[in-house]
Amino acid sequence: MARVHAILSMLALAAGLAAFPAAAQVGHISGLYAGGTVGVTKAKTFCTDPAWFGGVAGCDNNGTAFRLFGGYQLNRNIAFEVGYHSLGEASVPAADVKFDAFDAVSIFALPFGNFSVYGKFGLMRGGAKGARGKEDHLDITYGGGLQYELTRRIAVRGEWQRYPGFGGPPSFGADTDVDVFTLGALFRF
Repeated sequence: MARVHAILSMLALAAGLAAFPAAAQVGHISGLYAGGTVGVTKAKTFCTDPAWFGGVAGCDNNGTAFRLFGGYQLNRNIAFEVGYHSLGEASVPAADVKFDAFDAVSIFALPFGNFSVYGKFGLMRGGAKGARGKEDHLDITYGGGLQYELTRRIAVRGEWQRYPGFGGPPSFGADTDVDVFTLGALFRF
């Protein structure tokens, strides 16, 4: 896990450092961008699977999410992005389970006017942490959304993304997928 975190941190640092010269050029926009999102999450089987907390009174599988990301837009149709996503927590009266993930995705967009419809697919390193223990795993992630270009430098997004396979033995009895619905913005350098 430390290796994946180190690689993602180096990529984010490199993207940030590369942005400074680009930002200094008046009127020039490079392919680099950074942004953030906020939204809601749902741990799909957290409250329905008996191996998790299915049937427990007061179970809540909804949480609050935020994501910080950076990327490079190769052209109007293809971009590459890395980010950290806090996926909130699901809870029962006696326990909480927090979910988070680092991801690296490719984005494939279909632009029309100021709008773009896009899909994303990539890898994620996810973690679940709670009273039963801690679990980390590597898996795929995928999603899609709609982006609107406010200006040449600023765009807003609405998206859905799935982070699958949280939990499992030995700490947790079964896997659950976490779905995330977010609104966010990005700034191009």
